[in-house]
Amino acid sequence: MNTRQELLACLPNIAPESRRVGQVATDVWMGLRSSWNGPRLARVENVGGNRYVHVPPNTVNLCSENISRQRLITFSQRDSHIMSQLNTQLRGGRSYPVVSGVAGMFANVGYSIITTAVSARQAAMTMEVQARTQDEVWAIEMVGKQGQELKHVLYLWLVDPVRGGQAGQTGCSAWLIHERRNNLVAP
Repeated sequence: MNTRQELLACLPNIAPESRRVGQVATDVWMGLRSSWNGPRLARVENVGGNRYVHVPPNTVNLCSENISRQRLITFSQRDSHIMSQLNTQLRGGRSYPVVSGVAGMFANVGYSIITTAVSARQAAMTMEVQARTQDEVWAIEMVGKQGQELKHVLYLWLVDPVRGGQAGQTGCSAWLIHERRNNLVAP
């Protein structure tokens, strides 16, 4: 397990919070997380009553591995209920940070691209984001520092791997639809 001082020395600064903090409702998130393997970069521990803390895992060196990606779902016709619930949630706004035309698969999107997209959150999107058949939802976890605080961040991205990018490219479009930040408590 990494110590607090080691993590403060090696982790990058994380982007400011986006407008997508807590955007996806709990019932929708529960439907999406059924295929999630859980957080890899933080363990959740109960410290009494309803109080939980996030701590670094014993199995991962966060100085060398501070980002984790997992595809949660690829929507098909049989997922119409969860897709409908998600689309109801997404109708609440039009300002979704976006990564567009990224060469390669979304799973290879790096730390700098994600933080750039989150930092560019001020740019207003003019299109309404909606999940469609063949779209994917990815959970991206990151750990980093914000001043002298350690943070564990969970992002949910809606990814369009089929219709994105320009003709002849293997790009995709992805919209940040949810963000949740927790303090990371390290010894």
